[in-house]
Amino acid sequence: MTVYIRFCFFLFLLPPTSLLWAQEASYVPRHENPQGDELVVVYISASNCESCLRDDFKTALETMKRLLAEQASNAGLGFVAQGVALDWDVDAGYQFLKAFGAFDEIVVGRNWFNIAANEYIWESGDTIPLIPQVLVFLRETSLAPERVSFGPRRIIGRYLGDTTIVAWVQRGAPVDLATR
Repeated sequence: MTVYIRFCFFLFLLPPTSLLWAQEASYVPRHENPQGDELVVVYISASNCESCLRDDFKTALETMKRLLAEQASNAGLGFVAQGVALDWDVDAGYQFLKAFGAFDEIVVGRNWFNIAANEYIWESGDTIPLIPQVLVFLRETSLAPERVSFGPRRIIGRYLGDTTIVAWVQRGAPVDLATR
């Protein structure tokens, strides 16, 4: 009985492995002021995207954020994960994005007319308005007294469709950071 009690006490002192796995499996925003070059990934979709609700796709998106954050860190870059829901209903878009874990920032509402659709799809002129899609770019962020500024986006990847996104993530979500 004494051995059993000691064993149980020992187990109580160990951190729960499920918590450790959750820490490894989930992207966690850093909540720090950026300075210098950043790697930005933007997930664009909507709650009516049925293929986006598959477990393998959700897992791929969470893995993508972790892989890109690691690549950015190894290259001395900041990292930003943005989620964009092209739903008319803000609450529906927000609930949809919550299913994909944490983001540093989100844009929801106004369908294809929201600011993110304008910035990342319509202004580029060279992409197909398709969901889901993932956009990856580099930008410089500078912080001065009373002013924040962003340099131009240098797009280093755009992945259209669920199968393309999942296949890219399965290859390790490689991006060319040498173009900085």
